[in-house]
Amino acid sequence: MKLASSIATLLAGTGLAQVITIAALPVLTRLYAPDAFGVLAFFGAVAMLAGLVVTGRYELAVPIVESEVEAHRLVRLATTIGLAVAVAVGLAGTGFFATRDAAAMRSLVWIAPSLLLTSLYQPLSYWFTRTSRFRAVSVSRVLQSVGTAAAQIAAGAAGFVDARALVLGALAGQVAATAGLEVAAAKDLPLRERVGPLGQGRSRALAREHRGFPQFTAAAGFLQLAAEQAPLLIIPFAFGSALAGTYALPARLLAAAVSLLSGSAAQAFYPEAAREHRARSLAPACRAMHESLLRFALVPIAVAAVVAPEAAALAFGDEWRESGQWFRLLVPWFVASLSFGPIAQVWLLLGRQRDALAWHAVVLGASVAALAVGARTMEPAGAILLFAGVGALARLFVIEVTFRAAGAKAGASLNVLARELVRAVPFVLLVWGVRAVQGNVWVTAGAAVVAIGAHLALIVRRRGRA
Repeated sequence: MKLASSIATLLAGTGLAQVITIAALPVLTRLYAPDAFGVLAFFGAVAMLAGLVVTGRYELAVPIVESEVEAHRLVRLATTIGLAVAVAVGLAGTGFFATRDAAAMRSLVWIAPSLLLTSLYQPLSYWFTRTSRFRAVSVSRVLQSVGTAAAQIAAGAAGFVDARALVLGALAGQVAATAGLEVAAAKDLPLRERVGPLGQGRSRALAREHRGFPQFTAAAGFLQLAAEQAPLLIIPFAFGSALAGTYALPARLLAAAVSLLSGSAAQAFYPEAAREHRARSLAPACRAMHESLLRFALVPIAVAAVVAPEAAALAFGDEWRESGQWFRLLVPWFVASLSFGPIAQVWLLLGRQRDALAWHAVVLGASVAALAVGARTMEPAGAILLFAGVGALARLFVIEVTFRAAGAKAGASLNVLARELVRAVPFVLLVWGVRAVQGNVWVTAGAAVVAIGAHLALIVRRRGRA
């Protein structure tokens, strides 16, 4: 019950944050051109990749160490390392990025402030995870979405409609989120207690004791995120910022859905599983998470793909109709990514960080190779489909291998996927049939809402019987 309550709290905050983000998009897409969104997507991809490793990932040890004092020291170590790296990036890179010709490269002048805010936020969020104060983390996510949307809309309404306004708006959201956590931590862990060395010998000993996190966990996380963000790093230079912008919109929506479902579940599951995995096999927990995520999300995302082009034009404007096509092509990637993040934590719980790193490298290599080949030899649609398909197959393969490592029988993860795909077919055929016969976007949208509602009602009914 405690795990379920923690997941629900994180889902509530993350869900509201995503609703705010999505609600702002119809306004933003009418204020800013696709090429501005392409630059924002490039900046966001680089910021996420750099932010993932800036603290050395020492914060991941905070929820699982036994000693409160050691957890406090890990927060201080991660924060101090992150701030030092952010300052170094600012000193070394600001002038270089500001003089670049491409707008995407010039946006990286704001990477250092983003890393500074990440260094304050990320370790503190895992301290709140350790102390089961998930509400504070949820509130901070809502504040980030509100701050970002408000700043970007205000800038656009005032006539500042270039990519820089979108990037600065994203930074404003980070400021709001970080301020929210700082206020919540003012009594038990204020900023002055989280910054500065522990003492040279003590810092080295602590860093050495938990060196697996920067050596393997940080690298594995970087590889996983790089595999997801590869198109946003490559497409602006292969096909232009405008196409990158129309691609970034559905990619952002699908990534938001993954973050809402698997991200929140993984953050709540990780410390709980770390305490309990020695007492029982991890296979039942892996199977339950895999099944729950697919059962909840597969039908809504497949039904949305049926109406995606018309829905994109209706919601965001005619120039964004192409985004609906990209949405359809990315569905395989979404399905495989849902469970990939949470299930990949099994390697950490088993103490096999090297294996995690190796499998993340496989996924990144397959994804980037597919996108690189597609970008050189295909039209954009073919390149994106190749990226999504190969990336999905690589992730599904790794999920199956991880299931086996957790003690499951061969084919367990694929059996779950096959069963949920079969269950989704009637709902998709219903909406597809209405679209083919009727053709009216509003009628088709109504059928999609009915199908998703019926699907969710069946889930509730099954859980009630259980």
